[in-house]
Amino acid sequence: DVCSSDLAAQLSSRVTEREREKILGDYALFEHDIAAAISHYQVLTTLSPEDPAVHMNLAQCYRRQFRFELAISEEKKAVDLSSSSLSKDNLAAYYFLSGDSQRAVDMAREVLKDSPGNVQALYLIGSSYLSMGKSTEADGVWRQLLALGDTSTARSAMADAALVRGNPKEAIIQIQ
Repeated sequence: DVCSSDLAAQLSSRVTEREREKILGDYALFEHDIAAAISHYQVLTTLSPEDPAVHMNLAQCYRRQFRFELAISEEKKAVDLSSSSLSKDNLAAYYFLSGDSQRAVDMAREVLKDSPGNVQALYLIGSSYLSMGKSTEADGVWRQLLALGDTSTARSAMADAALVRGNPKEAIIQIQ
């Protein structure tokens, strides 16, 4: 039995070079062969430099390798090409993961201008505030999440914040 991704890779010789690189890059990513995926996506950046998805995929690969500066560089290209909330959300997350919490907050706030109820952006802002030692501000963001109805994300974040502050009893209350 051949799975559809195996079949797609086998048939990739019947398509254009761009399509082949996309298929093989996606297949490698599916198979968790990040180095191979990067190789194919890098070729795609020269074949289709105007395609934001190519840069987003390459950024995702670099993130999986903890190469956040490269992930940021590629995601910036995607943002410049599409200005989509998803690209901006990703860029904010990469800033956060790289340790640049203030840039993460700034980018997530940009997302909120276009999408005020964006849960991922709010969560990232709260997490960034917490990492900067601004627990009061983080709590305010978690309360915004509660007001939006995302109880699970908000309570989980509030429990994490309570643990960071050394208050396990409060963490238990939030989880319950």
